[in-house]
Amino acid sequence: MGLYALAARDIFALLRRPEHARLRVFCSAFEIYGGEIFDLLNGRRRLRALEDARARVNIVGLREVQVADAAELMRTMAAGNVQ
Repeated sequence: MGLYALAARDIFALLRRPEHARLRVFCSAFEIYGGEIFDLLNGRRRLRALEDARARVNIVGLREVQVADAAELMRTMAAGNVQ
């Protein structure tokens, strides 16, 4: 089992605790290639990086996918790697 899978397993184990019941996990994946940003969970759609008033960089339009367990998270990450 790889590092990502072990981390995902630990995260979802913690989320089963009652004090964390309100928390949800979302996954997104992007690639920076040739000075361009691409959304790997949305057909390699081109994205833009913008800086807000607090000098924080935001990736505009990046798709976020809610995942319910470690297996779904790993499947979502694998789908992003195929793009």
